[in-house]
Amino acid sequence: MRANIGLVFAVAILALVGLGEAHASSPFTRAGQTSHMRVATGSYVGNGIDNRAISGVGFQPDVVLIKGTNNEQAVIHTATMPDDLSKEIASGSNQTGAIKSLDADGFTIGTNVRVNKATAPNTYYWLALQAAPGQMALGTYTGNGDTQTISGVGFAPDYVIVLSSQNGHNPMQRSSATSGTTSYFFNGNQQGAHGI
Repeated sequence: MRANIGLVFAVAILALVGLGEAHASSPFTRAGQTSHMRVATGSYVGNGIDNRAISGVGFQPDVVLIKGTNNEQAVIHTATMPDDLSKEIASGSNQTGAIKSLDADGFTIGTNVRVNKATAPNTYYWLALQAAPGQMALGTYTGNGDTQTISGVGFAPDYVIVLSSQNGHNPMQRSSATSGTTSYFFNGNQQGAHGI
């Protein structure tokens, strides 16, 4: 199965496309991207030490998502977000001291318990994505409070995530398989009409 994906902050957009035809570079891609989207996963045990580099990813990620075995929410950080700002994927709460930066071969974490608790349970699982033209794109747009078309992605995404830059605004997701105008929050079964 092929999927096209997108992600938005400020709103940031993550749009994912299938692994099909590559498209010309768009405003939602960055220089130095490879021709194919990259995905890596892994885990680490938290130690509570600040500025901890998680390396060996094999590329500089554009998106990192981390979820621990504790009761804390998963957090996400994208290349469109300022350093040392992460977002809880379910509540939309802005977090500092979590995913601090996206590095050449991985990412750096802080002491936020969502990513680096020193006591058990403290195993953390991460997902790293690197965008590629025609397959995955990131970008930002400024909302206008009304229906809005976002152009320049370079493809029709199969999956889109929107993250607001405002604290506490729930991230939304939408699949191309979703009918009508419904989008979904990450916190349970809630739906948002006219979200994406």
